[in-house]
Amino acid sequence: QGLAGIVATSNSVSDTASYTVTANPSAGITLDAANAGAAIARDQCVTISLGSGAASECGDLRVVPNLLLQKFPARSFAVDVPLEFAPKGDGEEAGLIVIGRRAASLGLRQTAGGLCLVYRADGRDALTVPVSSPSVRLGVCVGDGGRCRFTYAFDADADPAPIGAAFQAGECHWIGARVGLYCI
Repeated sequence: QGLAGIVATSNSVSDTASYTVTANPSAGITLDAANAGAAIARDQCVTISLGSGAASECGDLRVVPNLLLQKFPARSFAVDVPLEFAPKGDGEEAGLIVIGRRAASLGLRQTAGGLCLVYRADGRDALTVPVSSPSVRLGVCVGDGGRCRFTYAFDADADPAPIGAAFQAGECHWIGARVGLYCI
């Protein structure tokens, strides 16, 4: 049992409330409203993340707050990011993401078996490769029309290698696709 703050907004309605969250293994999770009777009419779902592994469990990086993003800066462009990964525990992950209504990412994840390079598309691990170095150069080339191709290199002087299938970026709810960094 714990407390979770929820802020929900729509075009004309805003409500902030505290809810008691109770997890019961046999009955699931229930919410008891602290301000019962308050209702917000929305056509969108609300996602509650209660722990550091929530994004890993559902696989959808669009629901995590640990994103540093910007709108696509041009019709075609390239991003190159050096990453020094220093995880403190299993399940931690950091990398580069392209996000809209769909998302794709490339990053490093700490597992019980060691470090892995992980390419994720649409909330699923599409490719996982064990690696030994916590230093990597991640990149994404975005072509005209939003066609994205992720790349990586463990040697700073090496040409980046493509990984995974090409990904078609799409707009988000009211803005275009975004690119940036994530850490979970």
